[in-house]
Amino acid sequence: MSFAHTLQALVVMALWGLNFVVAKWALAEFPPLFVMFLRFALVAVLIIPFFRVPRDKLWKIALVAGGILPGLILLVLLVAGQGGALAGLAAFVALACHVAGVLAERWLFFAEARHAVMNYYGG
Repeated sequence: MSFAHTLQALVVMALWGLNFVVAKWALAEFPPLFVMFLRFALVAVLIIPFFRVPRDKLWKIALVAGGILPGLILLVLLVAGQGGALAGLAAFVALACHVAGVLAERWLFFAEARHAVMNYYGG
């Protein structure tokens, strides 16, 4: 590895280790869900400049991410909250969010990559 790669690896390890220290401090001061929100928001702000916006699919993303999905999650939480099953519901919502993220990634990025490969090979 070159010196630059070694330095980059050390920076990644230092940031990863610092993450635990900051998380411990933050959890002592703030509620866990707020800390999780802050972590995800910070990462989103940092990686946004590296992504290209798929303009042809933007209205679909806005519709699903901004309207249908939050409304559906809120409806499920409200209905399940009436029965008092919040711990199980929280686990289910976490799982559903992971599955939805994987499906959205597949829908947005792999379909475009497949199209590029098919154009390259003439399929």
